[in-house]
Amino acid sequence: MYRDIILTLFAAWILCSGPIAVFAQQQDSTAPEQGTGKTAETPDVVKGAESPDEKNTIQMNDIHDIRPPEKIGLDLTLLYYGLGSALILIVLCLLFLFFRKYGKRLKKKKIIKRSPDELAIAMLDEIKDLENLNNREFYFQLSAILRNYIQGQYDINAPEMTTEEMLPQMDKLNLGRELYREMRDWLFFAEPVKFAKAIVAVDKMEKDLAFVRRFVKQTREQLLMNGE
Repeated sequence: MYRDIILTLFAAWILCSGPIAVFAQQQDSTAPEQGTGKTAETPDVVKGAESPDEKNTIQMNDIHDIRPPEKIGLDLTLLYYGLGSALILIVLCLLFLFFRKYGKRLKKKKIIKRSPDELAIAMLDEIKDLENLNNREFYFQLSAILRNYIQGQYDINAPEMTTEEMLPQMDKLNLGRELYREMRDWLFFAEPVKFAKAIVAVDKMEKDLAFVRRFVKQTREQLLMNGE
């Protein structure tokens, strides 16, 4: 981790030092030559003057005044580009390191998958306040929990089956005659409540909720005893 950060900062320093080196080279190339000992050559004396007054006169037409020294300002454009590029590079490197470090952790996290009995018990625990709960909605929810549990635990497509279709499949599971009978009676009782909107007392709803919970626990214990 630290080695990657040091390499990133070193690369940013190289990008920043590039424009500064170019600017130094520009200053060295434009500096005036000093101490060379050379002076401007004067033009030759015009030979063959036309009049005596112009004799010994030197033509100075090709000599101009010395220009004042020009000030070379610092061109910040290249510096801004260099710093901007370095900043973008640093940000990209940090993002890469971040996702490489934490992305692996997210991939390594295992998805916690609940077993059918754990999921059913958790959903049963969420059913509360039976006095204010609609009978029809309650039995639809309770029936769905039971059928989904049977599907997950025994690989029977109970949610898509009618009660008449599901019971023969359940009879093959060796649940025990008493538990099988209770389940059958409960399924037949829940049908008219779900579809005919029959009225059910609260104490009956509490018993039915307790039965589904007990069915899940008993069948799970049977599977554990059988080594499944």
